[in-house]
Amino acid sequence: MTRRAKTDLAALDALAAPQHRCLTLAQLRAAGVPSGTVAGRTRPIDGRWTRVLPGVVLLHRGEPTRDERASAALLYAGPGSVLTGVESLWRQGLRRTPAVVPDIHVLIPHDRRRVSVAFVVCERTGRLARASAVGGYPCTPVARALVDASRRCPDLGSVRAATAEAVQRRMCAQQDLLDEVAWAQRRGTARIRLVAQEIVGGVRSAVEADFRQLVLAAGLPAALYNHDVVTSDGELVGCPDAWFDDAALAVEVDSREWHLDPEGWERTQSKRARFARFGVATIPVTPRRLYRERADLVADLRGALRRAAAARRPDVSAVMRSQAA
Repeated sequence: MTRRAKTDLAALDALAAPQHRCLTLAQLRAAGVPSGTVAGRTRPIDGRWTRVLPGVVLLHRGEPTRDERASAALLYAGPGSVLTGVESLWRQGLRRTPAVVPDIHVLIPHDRRRVSVAFVVCERTGRLARASAVGGYPCTPVARALVDASRRCPDLGSVRAATAEAVQRRMCAQQDLLDEVAWAQRRGTARIRLVAQEIVGGVRSAVEADFRQLVLAAGLPAALYNHDVVTSDGELVGCPDAWFDDAALAVEVDSREWHLDPEGWERTQSKRARFARFGVATIPVTPRRLYRERADLVADLRGALRRAAAARRPDVSAVMRSQAA
C-alpha cells in the first residue's frame, strides 16, 4: 500500500514567513508538496489554505491582510515587479492617498505578460522605476507613484491633496515630479499635469490650489504663491500663501491640517504680526469661506486689492524662495 507523503508544515511556514505566508505553486512543488495536497488544502469550504491569486496560495483561511495582498501581488507579477501607485505611496507614509480600485498597482518588465486580476493591476513598462525597499516591499519613488496613481484616480481634488502633501513634506522633489510628468504618457495624465503646473507656480496645498482656481475664475489679478516677501535691504518679511504684488497684499490660506494645531496657529499669528509691522496688509482665507462663501470672499478680495493699491506701498517685493537672501 502506497503511503501518502507527509507535508512538513513547519518547513512551509518558515519558507512563507518572509512572504507574509504567501507561496507560489512553483514554490510549493519545489518544497515537495504534492498537487493533490494543495488541491485538498485549498478547497473552498473546508480547506485550510486560500488561493488568493492565480498561482499564489495563502497558508491560512480568510481574507488576506494588506501586507499579504501586497506580497501575493508581487509573487503573482513575478521577479523584478515593483509596487507603484497608491500602495507605494501608502507604504512610504503618504496620508492622503487617492482612492482607486483595484488598489494594488504593480509594474512588471515589458517582456513579461500578466493579466490584471482581482485586486491587482499589472502594467508592463519599458521604463521600470528604480525601486527602494520599504518594509521589505519594492516600491517606486514617490514621484512615479503619484503619476501612476493619478492616472487611475478621476478626482482632481484627491490628486491635488496627495501631490501637495508629498511636496510639502519633502517626500518628493518638485523637479522629480516634473521629470516624471514629462516622461509619462499623455493618456490619463491631465490631472497630474495641471497639479504639476500649480506646484511650479508655488502652490503647496490642495486648499491653495483651490484658491488659485478661484482667483482665475473671478478674473482677479494674478497672484504669486509661496514667494518670499523681502525689503529693499533684503530682510525677509515672510512667505505668504498668496501674494498680489501690484497691491502688496498678502493672503494666508488657513488649512485646518497645516495651520490650526496649537504650534501652527502660533506660527500663523506671528507671521501676520510681522507682516503688519512692515505695513503689509493680510487677508485670511478659511476653507469655509473658500468653499461655502465664494461670492463674499471674491468681493472682499476685490475691496482689499483696491484699498491696498490706493495706500502707500510698503518697501517690499516678492522673490522666489531660492532667491531670497
